Amino acid sequence: MVGDDQRQFDAALARYDDEVVDRNFGPLEHAEAGLAEIRALLEFFAAASRGPAAGRGCLLCNTAVELGPDDPSGAGFVQKYFQRLTKAFRKALNNARHAGDLRRSVKPREEADFFTASVLGLFVML
Repeated sequence: MVGDDQRQFDAALARYDDEVVDRNFGPLEHAEAGLAEIRALLEFFAAASRGPAAGRGCLLCNTAVELGPDDPSGAGFVQKYFQRLTKAFRKALNNARHAGDLRRSVKPREEADFFTASVLGLFVML
């Protein structure tokens, strides 16, 4: 993409991040988020896969599939999205560990990567 097309696409990605990602993942980013928020998020996506949004996937995930590691804008939308999801999952898992809701053997960093990959995989498949 070049010029105006790239700027429009970048604006669409930024708006999607501000509106859709904030709405869907915002609860997971709350300071006190834990296992309940992870469960609610996964249940939300499961329900959405059977509703009117079925088959739409995720604009940022679809962009990653289409463009791979290349970001023609240089803004790093996809990388920031992946990092944002992983950070939110990690924080919720760490909170759950501190609350005694996770076994000590669970590694929040590894599980956060797993949840991020799983959610992104669901988006590709929807």
